[in-house]
Amino acid sequence: MLTTRLTFAVLPRDGFAPQKGLTGGCQISLAGGEAAPVMNRSGHYCFVDLPAGDYTVVTSAKYYLDQEVAVSTALLDPKSPAIAIDLEPSLAYPFPPGTTLLKGRIVDPAGNGVSGAQVEIQSFGRRFVSDEHGMFLFYFKGLDQEEERIRLEVSKVGFRDKHRNVDIERGVTGFIEITLRPD
Repeated sequence: MLTTRLTFAVLPRDGFAPQKGLTGGCQISLAGGEAAPVMNRSGHYCFVDLPAGDYTVVTSAKYYLDQEVAVSTALLDPKSPAIAIDLEPSLAYPFPPGTTLLKGRIVDPAGNGVSGAQVEIQSFGRRFVSDEHGMFLFYFKGLDQEEERIRLEVSKVGFRDKHRNVDIERGVTGFIEITLRPD
């Protein structure tokens, strides 16, 4: 008789709207390609018959940012070894009309996009790394006021840090371009 043992399961969820299913699906794997998961009917990606240890789960999807999540089997509940991963929307995500968004671009003095810049809003505990074109995106849910001022903090090795205050309006998509100067 062939038996398998569930090592752990991963449930990817939409970070913008966790109650709905993923838009466009996703791929789940382990760093290093150690094992391929099997997706069950409930949407969990199941890894079976792996030795106890530490793993890095890699997520990839068209409408969400790629992520890596560390999983230690020693820290999981042996009766229900499952974790949920909230996938953060990418620039391609189809946000519904009326969503409060701040889109932007990080550029160098020549106007070229700066990839890999960290754009952070500390008051919201949110961070985005600019894409290969220097683009970034933040979405806001449940704003207390019609308009709110936030502070963007932008950093990238080889450039001077930049801070910028930005006003965001509920239900409006704003855009900002920020120029980073070399060190």
